[in-house]
Amino acid sequence: MKVECPICGYTSATELESNTSVPSLIGGSVPRKFKYIHCEKCKEDTCIDSEYDEKFDRAYWMHSARSAHSLIDRINKSGTSNVCIERVLEIPFGTLDRWRLGQVTPEAIALLRIIEKCPGVLEEMDK
Repeated sequence: MKVECPICGYTSATELESNTSVPSLIGGSVPRKFKYIHCEKCKEDTCIDSEYDEKFDRAYWMHSARSAHSLIDRINKSGTSNVCIERVLEIPFGTLDRWRLGQVTPEAIALLRIIEKCPGVLEEMDK
């Protein structure tokens, strides 16, 4: 479909759709579909579909919530309890349970990744 380029105003730009995958915070990927305008004149691609962005954001954070759950499980299986993590990090009791249920932020995922990859960090912080 021919449309106007939002960058240069060229009236024969093309509206396209793309499917891709975006790496998640801890591995794997989340599928992403989006519409964009491609302009042959200025060579720019401009994303135009916020509906796809909202769907992607929802899928991305659902994936992250599942990732937090599996990260916490792996940390627990290595012998570190939620209570120990919460005590050393001085975060409220039950925080890891909330993270496991999906109430998680990117910062929490990053923290869990550090704990998983460098288990000695908790011991150092506990000194």
